[in-house]
Amino acid sequence: MCNLRAGLFVLLVVASSAIAEDALEKAEQEYNTTIEAAKIEFDSKCRVAKEKLVPLLKAELSEATKRGDLDRALKLRDRVRALEGHTAASEPAAAKIAETPRKSTAAAPKGEPFKPIAQGEKTPATLYLIGDDNYQVYVNGRRACSGSGWEAQKYATPLGIGDVVTVRANNTGGGYGFAMVIKFKSGNIITSTSSWKSYTPKSETDWFKLEGITEMKPVVLGTNQDWKKKVKALSEVDCDAIWNAGGSETVYLVLQITGDSVSK
Repeated sequence: MCNLRAGLFVLLVVASSAIAEDALEKAEQEYNTTIEAAKIEFDSKCRVAKEKLVPLLKAELSEATKRGDLDRALKLRDRVRALEGHTAASEPAAAKIAETPRKSTAAAPKGEPFKPIAQGEKTPATLYLIGDDNYQVYVNGRRACSGSGWEAQKYATPLGIGDVVTVRANNTGGGYGFAMVIKFKSGNIITSTSSWKSYTPKSETDWFKLEGITEMKPVVLGTNQDWKKKVKALSEVDCDAIWNAGGSETVYLVLQITGDSVSK
């Protein structure tokens, strides 16, 4: 009798264990199904919200570009890229949404004057640059390099705080943009973003002379951002192609190297 009772007890334990395992498995399946359904619903709601948000961001990006507000334009562009799932390695077609009109009907704000600063010790540096369609580069009023076509180039020159880089770029038609990365031997880097200004020279013949730099204004994103891919391939640094807010055929750009304009 004792053996029979013991056997029945074992059977009950085994049965209870099987029932518990079955209940656990069903509970786990129900949990996983609920999570998957919630994820699908969440993704669907996010997709709908994103479809509403992205066009609004693009519209504001276009307005910021027209105003010459490069800092905001860059932040908005990065936000759009993040929402659309783009990476820095794959330049999206959306990179061209910040196109600047060839002509602006808005009253142009008065630019700021050029103010030289004391020059510091120079260190070896390399310029990586490209422009659509051709460009000339001067450093402190002296010719440094020039280029044309659609290939990036590099140019070595010593630079230091207080030095001034001026550029005249000319677009003969279609999209436009000028991109430059400056890499110092120390590891510091300057890219063609908010450190640069567009300006109006007193004389187009002597556009590179520092005393002729007037009406400095913020730059905007150029309409051809393909050029920066080639600069990145050569320099291994991300940058943006820039131009002036009016989308002029010929643009004059200036960079004054300061401690704040150099990043590590």
